[in-house]
Amino acid sequence: MQLHISHSWGGGTDRWILDYCRTDTTRRNLLLRSRSHRNAAGFRLELVEPAVDAPPLLAWDLALPIRACAPSHPEYAAVLDAVLTDFHVGSILVSSLIGHSLEALSSGLPTVVVLHDLFPFCPALFACFDGACSDCPPARLTTCLQGNPLNVFWHNTVDADWHRLRSAYAALIARPEVRVAAPSRSIHDRWAALQPGLAGKAWTRIEHGIALPPTSSPGAPTPAGRRPRLLVPGRLAPHKGLNLLRQALPALCRHADILLLGSGDFGRAFKGMAGIEVIEHYAHAELPRIVRDFAPDLALLVSVLPESFSYTLSEMFALGVPVAATGIGAFAERIDDGLTGLLFAPDADALVRTVSTCLTQAGQLEALRRNLVARPVRGLDDMVAAYNALLPAPGTGPEAGTAGRRLDALHRRAIEDARHHQEASALRDTVQHQAAALNARDDRIARLEEQVHHLDTRLRELHASRSWRLSAPLRVLGRGARRFAGPALPGKAVAPAPQTMTAAPHPLPVLDAAARREVRGRVRHWFGIPDQGRILLSLGAPADSATARRYLALVRPLTAARNDLCAIIAGVTPDAPCWNDCREDMATLVATRQLFLAESLHDRDAFLLAADAFLALDATSLERDGANALEAGLLILRPAACPTPGWQPAAPHRVIDAPSAEAARLALQAWLDGHHQDQAP
Repeated sequence: MQLHISHSWGGGTDRWILDYCRTDTTRRNLLLRSRSHRNAAGFRLELVEPAVDAPPLLAWDLALPIRACAPSHPEYAAVLDAVLTDFHVGSILVSSLIGHSLEALSSGLPTVVVLHDLFPFCPALFACFDGACSDCPPARLTTCLQGNPLNVFWHNTVDADWHRLRSAYAALIARPEVRVAAPSRSIHDRWAALQPGLAGKAWTRIEHGIALPPTSSPGAPTPAGRRPRLLVPGRLAPHKGLNLLRQALPALCRHADILLLGSGDFGRAFKGMAGIEVIEHYAHAELPRIVRDFAPDLALLVSVLPESFSYTLSEMFALGVPVAATGIGAFAERIDDGLTGLLFAPDADALVRTVSTCLTQAGQLEALRRNLVARPVRGLDDMVAAYNALLPAPGTGPEAGTAGRRLDALHRRAIEDARHHQEASALRDTVQHQAAALNARDDRIARLEEQVHHLDTRLRELHASRSWRLSAPLRVLGRGARRFAGPALPGKAVAPAPQTMTAAPHPLPVLDAAARREVRGRVRHWFGIPDQGRILLSLGAPADSATARRYLALVRPLTAARNDLCAIIAGVTPDAPCWNDCREDMATLVATRQLFLAESLHDRDAFLLAADAFLALDATSLERDGANALEAGLLILRPAACPTPGWQPAAPHRVIDAPSAEAARLALQAWLDGHHQDQAP
């Protein structure tokens, strides 16, 4: 038995574990994975067997959740010890300690730590803060936790937590039974530079393998008369080169048609642009077909952060697609510039020059394709064999059979439990649907009975009135007149009864502190915002594109300055016309979870009671919602473009004029630092 330690976030780490466990035939591999929610990296632990497509075998809810990674955690230690003992685990592979405790490194069993990233030394995972980090002194860590846009996970930790974690991690990983493996020299060298005490620790380079079959021949040259085609594979997060590509796209589109493949939410900003096709998500098994159908001349890997390995590069190699990549991290290590790919400096001008030269230089693409076909593709068997060489040979004692039989029994029970849960869920859904229908019917009946009672009462009052008795002859004449009346004259319409509308804001519910905290937690849960996260609220859609641009120009620096701050606009959708001139900026802020759009204003009161500050979109917004925002105890930011001379705020000291983004940032920073919005105003 071999135990893997990791998170449940998916991504390359999850792919590596799944590939490993399905390939390894010498051991039976289990995975102890942490489950995360918005307030903790590990609130539950689950034991699964990745090679078997089945529900979790066992699960433990932690009474004390792990916020990021714990130096020690008695509850976690007890779970880990039970797993190691009950299943006779002989070795451990640690892929990630997110949501785990460092007891994973202190079992005394042969342990291999795989450097997929730089956690837990780096809370931003990849040691990037305004560029790749070469060190992280205390002052830089403090600033990183507060304002690094890549550091978005740990709002409920402080720098002292990370100092303790780093010290304990270094001591444990230095143990002789703990070995280190890395998929590239690049990621190891960065790890050793950031933790100098571990620079002398022996390590092994084991390149990740892939299951994708290689192509048997180079791709065909570009047909005469067809525009060249560029493929940009992978998720386009900011650290993956989103801004670099955005700057280069206008020039690149003059040279070629472009496919953004697997870009995720970030690709939405480029949908509809001439010459650009976007596939946000795809099944991994579909990759060879998609690449074959698109027939790219060149693939672009534009990450501005040093990659630890890059599965995407391996896939392009295997499919025979020449690559141009930023000359940093594992790209620079794995690509022979001019032979198996092209390297360029991580800036837009260098990218455009490299692509232009490659597409116009006769024979270069064909030579790159031939070299790729001759290059061997590392398979999964080779990768697993290299890891097995670091670990003791599997045992053959009777305890292995005992553990295997227990696993098989747990699998059967898990499948049966999942079936019962599915049936119970279906039954519960049916009951809830029927109950909702019955409640709706009862509500309609109650409303009709109330109306009938009201009309009956009014009718009795009318019949008992003196005017009803005196007007009886007139009613008889009226019925006769209607009997002999001709058809209505064409074009003649009856004017509708005048309707009145009230626009006065209604008062907010009066809540005590506990109820206010409950509303705050509920709204944050809707959006997946941690309880420590702060909300800058706006209500209603921007009136036009100019208002939307002004709003984004304020929100971008405000949310970038504080990792715990996000903006919410309630009453607008991503497809609203107001975003037409700034859709890329809006989509980027949404994809990076700095901006959330809520389509409905139905929960307006809850938004106001859960927010920390209010950003007026325009004068109408301020006059409509300003009174309620002040009633909710919020700070109001009033942009210079929305003067409201007729509006007299009840608390003028909480209405801040923000003639610039910097003025708004300073005012908001001071307010958030000195105000905790979990008390009723």
